[in-house]
Amino acid sequence: MDQLTNIDLQKELSDGLKFVREGRILELSSMSLAQSTLVTECFFVGHPVTPDIRGRALRSVLRWSVDSLMPGGEHSWLSSEWRYYNTLNSFFIDGMKVGELAEKMGIAHQTLYLARTDAIIELTKTVVAELRSSLDQVRRKNYFLEDQYLLHTPLARKLLRLLTAFNQSMPFQLASEILDGENEGEKLSKAFVELTNSAMVISDPSSTTVLVHPEVARFLTFNLDHAERKGWHESIARYFLKKQNYFEAAQQLANARLPQKSADILLKHSDAISNNMQIEDMQKLIYQFEQNDLNDDTWIRIQLLAGDNLKLLGDLDSALTIYQKGLAAPTVELKAEAYFKRGMALFLTNFDEALAHYNHTIRLLTESNSDQNLLTRVYIARAQLFMREERLEEAEESMQLASSLNIDQDRKVFSYLQSAWYYLAIKQGDLRKAVEFGQQAWLAATELGDSVRMAEMSHNLGMVYAQLGEIENSKNYLNKSTALAQDIMNIEMVALNHKTMGGLHFVQSEYEKAIEKYLIAWDMLSEMGNLNWLTHTAYDLAEAYGQVGNVDKFWVFFNKGLDLAEQTGFSALAKDLEILREGFGYKSFKDSLNDRQKLIFSYLQENEKISNREYQNLAGISPRQSLRDLQDLLEKGMLEKQGKGRSVYYTLSVNSI
Repeated sequence: MDQLTNIDLQKELSDGLKFVREGRILELSSMSLAQSTLVTECFFVGHPVTPDIRGRALRSVLRWSVDSLMPGGEHSWLSSEWRYYNTLNSFFIDGMKVGELAEKMGIAHQTLYLARTDAIIELTKTVVAELRSSLDQVRRKNYFLEDQYLLHTPLARKLLRLLTAFNQSMPFQLASEILDGENEGEKLSKAFVELTNSAMVISDPSSTTVLVHPEVARFLTFNLDHAERKGWHESIARYFLKKQNYFEAAQQLANARLPQKSADILLKHSDAISNNMQIEDMQKLIYQFEQNDLNDDTWIRIQLLAGDNLKLLGDLDSALTIYQKGLAAPTVELKAEAYFKRGMALFLTNFDEALAHYNHTIRLLTESNSDQNLLTRVYIARAQLFMREERLEEAEESMQLASSLNIDQDRKVFSYLQSAWYYLAIKQGDLRKAVEFGQQAWLAATELGDSVRMAEMSHNLGMVYAQLGEIENSKNYLNKSTALAQDIMNIEMVALNHKTMGGLHFVQSEYEKAIEKYLIAWDMLSEMGNLNWLTHTAYDLAEAYGQVGNVDKFWVFFNKGLDLAEQTGFSALAKDLEILREGFGYKSFKDSLNDRQKLIFSYLQENEKISNREYQNLAGISPRQSLRDLQDLLEKGMLEKQGKGRSVYYTLSVNSI
């Protein structure tokens, strides 16, 4: 194409339009234009390009180029602005005869021939500009996709539209079920083969799952009939409900413009959706609802659910704002639920406000004698609030009130109740009672299939059995908790289980195994940035390395622990680390340095920083030995590295000052 002059290109375009009018696809495929980027950009990557496909692609590009000459506004046969477009489109693309076209345009035959020449000159400018810039690539490809789509049978096109509406890989059996009744299965299979041969859909090797090509999906999404699409989305939603994929079912109903049904599914199955790590997706769907889409009761409930999601995502302020709107709910039940949820959000930040919200919720529910399950949960939450403040008598009183209500039939609330009794027993130091309550909570969660609560209670039982010295029971529940936590992607729970397992190995004097488990926990907690548990794990590792006599590693985690204790404000743990150091007979960190490293420390007592070269000159050592000494001090936590490249220098860490 680079070697063609404008005159050559005009001839190429003129011939190409002639071939389009006459339907000569193979001649189109052999033209220079058919090898240009204008055409090659239309093809799917990796799909074989036959002469037929190449010729049809050039025809689509020529149709695009002619349409590019179309001026804005309403179409006119007589306007001079429309002359170029009318001349090329009507004659070459639509196949109109010269006499008919000249009459419509109100011009003589000779004028029409002259207009054709001028139009092709203008068309050449458009094509040259696109060859240079490729600014209209998406629209060019859409012309090709439209032509390819229209080549298929009506059934194949319908299957393609269904797959586009589904918007993900689709079981072929489901497509068959949705389209069944109007077409035979054999015809549908042929339609599927049509589409795969043209690369408009892709499938797995066994053809059990199919997916519309993403570029085709983008093109077709804006060309789907609403009524047809609505029926498909409803059918797909029923499929997802059977599969217990509740978020996708709700999404499909929202796509079908059935917001009330979509919201009902979110409210009924919010726990399952959350357990499937789809909170952000659920929140995006909730934000699509308008107040007039839903009845008043559902609107308030869906807003409260949005608040729950925000709280789980760590946006407490936004959650409190949403809950506050629910305080004006028209029914006692919804008003009470809003007060309760707001109290739960205030639980960790404001004891007095949280208690006031709980007490008001209790008054609302007892005066109206409604929703005993919610009342039970409020008593439990209030008890947990008292436990946090070590007001154990008041906590037990609130737990007794919760237990007095007839909630045995609701296994979910029963699980909450037994779990709360477990924590109270731990606070009261009655570990055997804690085991009894923990077992009941775990069994109820298992009956409900609540993986989150099962993982939590398995961990708790592992902890209490460890305190009772029943090592095998402890390991059994910790392993259960780890497997469940991995399934629900609760990495923090996995890390804590490894930390606890390390402690079990430690008490059995299996120090190397303890270190192995502690290090797994350390890596996970470091990645998560959980400074609280990371600080305690640093202590565990220092203690374990001290037991095996690995002094270097002891100092590494001793200093990491001191640094973390300062960041988190755990002054008691810093004191414990010092007691640990004295217990192992380690005089001080500085006393563990060799003579060369002591030179660095002395130098940095008087100077702000030291470079690698300065240390080489100070100690009279090689560059390689200097790097080894400095790296050792970095690992031990004495030094901090600053700068980059040749500007690197070292300063004393907080732990060394």
